[in-house]
Amino acid sequence: VHLARASVDKSKVQYDLVREFPDLSVLDIGRTIEKVLEIVRSIVGPVRVAAGVAVLMSFLILMGVISHNLVLRRPELDIQKLLGADRRLIRRMIVGEYAVLGLSAAVLGSGFALAMTALVTGLIFEVPMRIDLGALLISVAGTLLLTSILSYFVSSRVLGRKTTSTKL
Repeated sequence: VHLARASVDKSKVQYDLVREFPDLSVLDIGRTIEKVLEIVRSIVGPVRVAAGVAVLMSFLILMGVISHNLVLRRPELDIQKLLGADRRLIRRMIVGEYAVLGLSAAVLGSGFALAMTALVTGLIFEVPMRIDLGALLISVAGTLLLTSILSYFVSSRVLGRKTTSTKL
């Protein structure tokens, strides 16, 4: 029973019901729901901060991986320069390579996340899953864009040197 009017005294209605029907159990789930919502609201902020820190750290790690990979590929970059590739062409190839990797990672990660969400919501909670396609596309596009920007700036630093390796 939902008592919508504020003028109705809930405790009086509960008392009258229990007095009239002694084997009837009366539960005020409104207070329970409010308490659960209060707990959920209190953890949303820290979860968002943790997610933001995780995303920031993942891009710092990605920056280190790209930098390390390009340092290891110095001889390859020198050969490309000797064969006539200018810095812009090499940078475009590097950015393209990491853009494909970033897009693949975003699509695979989103796919696995959707599969796990479908598993949890469908099998465990038996709730229909609703996909926000806009948020999904923004996430994939953002990952692609940030990966491309990071690879551009890291490759600019490595390619900015006159000679990249000491041996050919």
